[in-house]
Amino acid sequence: GVVGSRTVATGGGIPYAVVRRDRLAAGSVVPGPAIVEEHTATTILHPGDVGRVGAWGELVITIAQEASGRA
Repeated sequence: GVVGSRTVATGGGIPYAVVRRDRLAAGSVVPGPAIVEEHTATTILHPGDVGRVGAWGELVITIAQEASGRA
């Protein structure tokens, strides 16, 4: 679940939700803007991006269409 928020230096200074990966169950959906934190990695989901937790615990990310210049 969400444990706080941070401002990410993207030029817009919008707050990003901070989510603990170990609190996400299979089927959980995390809409951007969000920061998914875990012990060995940090995943950034920008506005419009969506993270979904798969059946095996994998984080499947859909990148927003207008964000194609970021990929």
